[in-house]
Amino acid sequence: MQEERVQETERTTFVLIADASRARLFRRGETNTWLELVEEFEHPESRAMARDLMADKPGRAFTGGGQTAGRGAKEYATDPKDVEAQKFARSLADRLASLYDAHAFHDLVLAAPPKFLGLLRGTLAAHTNHVAEAVVGSHEKDYTQLDVRTIAERIAA
Repeated sequence: MQEERVQETERTTFVLIADASRARLFRRGETNTWLELVEEFEHPESRAMARDLMADKPGRAFTGGGQTAGRGAKEYATDPKDVEAQKFARSLADRLASLYDAHAFHDLVLAAPPKFLGLLRGTLAAHTNHVAEAVVGSHEKDYTQLDVRTIAERIAA
């Protein structure tokens, strides 16, 4: 009987470094010591002031009867900056799903501040579950301001 040799394909790992307003996607080298930039993303709306994101004042509402009856200012149900962060997380998840479906990567490492990392994980799980299963590591740190070499060192550790 002749043995069949199965050629093992190289497992490509992508590393997403993100915060609520920008992200960089890297391909990790075989030795885990270098990163190659694949794509950059910007979401300037997340950096805007909350008042600039709101269409208008929230309005007024009438309160119940009795001695406390009157009109009061309504509050926004959701912080506009949180809404923008959710939009950005969704667009990143959609792009990662597209790349994963095209077999561009097998494994994914995420690095983001804790709040955005949680949002990104939730978005991946809710909308692109197959990509969420590819996550092999995560770092609750903001590495967006770091140079590529430093990122590679911290991700490898």
